[in-house]
Amino acid sequence: MFDRFGKEGATAWELSVGVDGRPFILRKEDDSVVENTTLPFATVSMDTLRVGLDLLLRRAFARPAMRNRSAGAVYVESSALKSESWKLYVRFRVPVERWERASELVGERVEAESPISPVDDLSLTLLELDGEPGVQPGLFRDARESSRETLIGVDRRLSTRFGGARALHRAVDVAPWHPVPEMRSMLIPIDPLASESIRALRLPTPAESRERVGGDGRERVPVAVRVGGRWREIRSVTDRWTFDLWWMSQPIRRSYYRVESPDGGRFTLFRDDITGRWYSQAA
Repeated sequence: MFDRFGKEGATAWELSVGVDGRPFILRKEDDSVVENTTLPFATVSMDTLRVGLDLLLRRAFARPAMRNRSAGAVYVESSALKSESWKLYVRFRVPVERWERASELVGERVEAESPISPVDDLSLTLLELDGEPGVQPGLFRDARESSRETLIGVDRRLSTRFGGARALHRAVDVAPWHPVPEMRSMLIPIDPLASESIRALRLPTPAESRERVGGDGRERVPVAVRVGGRWREIRSVTDRWTFDLWWMSQPIRRSYYRVESPDGGRFTLFRDDITGRWYSQAA
């Protein structure tokens, strides 16, 4: 084997009979921490994307695998509607030990390389994990951090009592000006290790409504609504407004009515002018 194939041939023959004189070298695994979440709706809003990325960064840096470690890079990916997936790779000049600093650096790149098409999910990976962090943590925690940890402890105890559902959330405004109420604010679990995705506030609930045709022959005005299993008459409509967001990836066209019942109860209804269905909503 040596005469015919040289040193490589001799090595192959030795290996075939179980002889291996090479030194044992431990293979270093490429550590990473991966987190995922879904957004309540498809969007290209920078504020909404930042909320989603901050949630994933807080969750990733809170994992036991990141204790006393830093990350040298972050990779973000999201599937986009009717387009190629959005991808972003951010390599830090100095390894980062805290999610707040990573959020600043990733946020700057997101502003410069934002997605073109609406995205409805996010995947974040911490890469190039290093050993001990370069900055020694302080001996004393500030009051805000201590209060946050107390709330997280309360939330975990309540979650255990109520079958795993998270009880405490933060409400974050992302687009207070948006005409669609459920796109204005989001609910984020307080516990960074909670597996829940981001939820929207003011989600509409299906409603049954009796309607009459308006004066223009096209408008549908509610005259009664079914609430709590019984029909309630609508005494008056105190306000109404409409919008048509035809340019969105999933167009939204609604007619809203703020109504009052004979017993003085007030609530808001809207008609989805695309499907013809009625909903109640805190608007």
